[in-house]
Amino acid sequence: KVLGRLENNAASSLRGVAFRGLQLLLFRVVYSLLSGRPILIDKIRPDDDSPGLKEHETLLLKLLNNISNGTQTEINRTGTRLRFTAGMLLGGEASLNCGLTRCISLYLEALLLLSPFCKKPLRVKLEGITNAPREISVEAILTTLLPVYTKFVLNDEDLDIKIVNRGLLPEGDGKLIFSTPIVKKLRPVQREKVGNVRKVRGTAWVTKTGIGVCAHRLVDGAKQVLRGYLTDVYITVDQRKGAHGGK
Repeated sequence: KVLGRLENNAASSLRGVAFRGLQLLLFRVVYSLLSGRPILIDKIRPDDDSPGLKEHETLLLKLLNNISNGTQTEINRTGTRLRFTAGMLLGGEASLNCGLTRCISLYLEALLLLSPFCKKPLRVKLEGITNAPREISVEAILTTLLPVYTKFVLNDEDLDIKIVNRGLLPEGDGKLIFSTPIVKKLRPVQREKVGNVRKVRGTAWVTKTGIGVCAHRLVDGAKQVLRGYLTDVYITVDQRKGAHGGK
């Protein structure tokens, strides 16, 4: 009986997990890589005017192929069916033009989840849009996810997100470099108290315009609102000119 159960478990592991629809695609492919289990996703936007995977979703799959070895991605002709077979996470150097449909932060989130388990230090150059309406900005990941990341890793010496160019809609041309060290061991973290908000840090950024025109007005406006709740508010100004301001 025990042998039969082991054989059934092994067979189900090889078959993988089946999903319907495209909810949580990023987490499904990331967890597939981490667990080594293949996944099958069916009925991907079957009733849309343009059914199947979108450009940013295929680019995400391409990025995961670039940092792994042996990963196989099979998409049918209409793009409504995806089979993702995980390979081995390697890391190393990679680059990707993320297009203009989604913000770079989408790809950055996947890399952050996978980077502690790569065999080589990760250094990825991403090009596209760094800041877009109704999407998580690169600064948000830099100031919120990285501090959480460092609580789990012992070595954060080479951990960095460097914004080289800032790119906005509609033409983008933003560039950033994401690098992480080798993580040999993850430490457990236990948080029992939520705590209080005691300080606020922020960035007011402008591209191809004077600092006094917009940035300081942004800083003053934010401080007027926030200082009604707490006094420790500090906002820096990031001004980008020329090519560093994108297109």
